[in-house]
Amino acid sequence: EECSPSKIESLVFGDLHLEHIKEWRDKTLDKFSCQLEYPLWKVPYSTLLEDLELSQVPCSISGSTVDSVAVGTTFDRDFYER
Repeated sequence: EECSPSKIESLVFGDLHLEHIKEWRDKTLDKFSCQLEYPLWKVPYSTLLEDLELSQVPCSISGSTVDSVAVGTTFDRDFYER
């Protein structure tokens, strides 16, 4: 299938470094002939943190797989540097 102006032309993903997920998306979504965009791919965490700080958008943890990080915790430079 092809994407047309009346349909989705591109898909944008926020993946940073999970190669197997990117490969799966590239392989699986290729059949739709849409542009796949990964604007954050392999951008250093320090660069992303600077951008987040400059934006002044509050950011909080929405999910965690470790007991030491509570959902709702503010994500900022102090948290990052722990």
